[in-house]
Amino acid sequence: GPEASFITARIVGDSVSAYVRGALLNVGRRVGVASGQAVVTGEGLAGRIAEVGDNSARVLFVTDVNSRLPVLIERTRERAILAGDNSPQLRLTLLQSVAGVQRGDRIVTSGHGGSFPVGIPVGEVVETGEGSVRVRPFADFSRLEFVRVVDYGVTGLVGGGPSAPAAAPAGVRIR
Repeated sequence: GPEASFITARIVGDSVSAYVRGALLNVGRRVGVASGQAVVTGEGLAGRIAEVGDNSARVLFVTDVNSRLPVLIERTRERAILAGDNSPQLRLTLLQSVAGVQRGDRIVTSGHGGSFPVGIPVGEVVETGEGSVRVRPFADFSRLEFVRVVDYGVTGLVGGGPSAPAAAPAGVRIR
């Protein structure tokens, strides 16, 4: 597939919209930021771009209650959905079997849904209980200053990437 390109961004404010867990970045559409692009730290996935302006963008963190992410348990390759609940940890849901999940298992993106490629680190299983699995994200949201907005060249369910120009009607020349 295409090589990923990235833009380094500074977090300039907390989100003050319906997104409880998010931030405002100092980059936007003018430098190539688009909805759905991944936002990563040196440790792993922090979230995705939710809204874009000309010179700014809002990040929806993976810990937000509105965040859902198709993931894999790296050791077993079992698919699941990682859901935020506005707490510091995430919930692993829609597992076929919780029994195979172990404390310390790494969680990575699955590539399903077309939003992100396979294998971006997201977090580590810290608790397994009766029908419940909790994951600690690798990104430390309390200390974020700079992030990378990454364009992996995939456009899936979320959108993202530049849209193709509309085709001209038959017989019309575009200069």
